[in-house]
Amino acid sequence: GAHHEVVFRLIVFRPFVEEVLVGTVAESTEEGVRVSLGFFDDLWIPGPRMQKPSHYEKASGLWVWTPNYGDDQQQQQGGDGVKAEEGESGG
Repeated sequence: GAHHEVVFRLIVFRPFVEEVLVGTVAESTEEGVRVSLGFFDDLWIPGPRMQKPSHYEKASGLWVWTPNYGDDQQQQQGGDGVKAEEGESGG
């Protein structure tokens, strides 16, 4: 077989458990939300991991958080600031 010597740099991004990250919504789909942290644009939050109670609204294309505060719904728009917390992965 062929072998090639390579030289490269590797940067690992791994937030601490329960660390709060602040970013902006880059994309919202039925599967989840892609968040940009500025230096990293591919933070993916799957739909099942969204803050409860929330649901995807097909008409607006946005995830809607519906806390029990009356009729006021809070939607995350593209470019909105969001906070994401790194937690233990549920298995």
